[in-house]
Amino acid sequence: MTKPIHHITLTVTDVTTSVAWYQALFGPAEMVEREREGGVMSHDAAPAGTFSHLNRGLDHIGIECETEDEIQQWVATARDPDNIPIEFFCAK
Repeated sequence: MTKPIHHITLTVTDVTTSVAWYQALFGPAEMVEREREGGVMSHDAAPAGTFSHLNRGLDHIGIECETEDEIQQWVATARDPDNIPIEFFCAK
């Protein structure tokens, strides 16, 4: 049985673009901005650039599918707008 995703916390370059992409992928979902003292949580220290799974941090997101055919249906969504890989797999 596939386990539902409770939440994903990602550092992205464009929140609006990423929210739209993930909602198109998984369906409607709530986007929550985490507040911290002084405002919304953000990370300004990292240099701008393209995501690489070779850097420390998130490598990829793995989503379990029921069948190999379901995996093929997801093939076009293999990376998000920041180039984070999405892995679809079938454990059977």
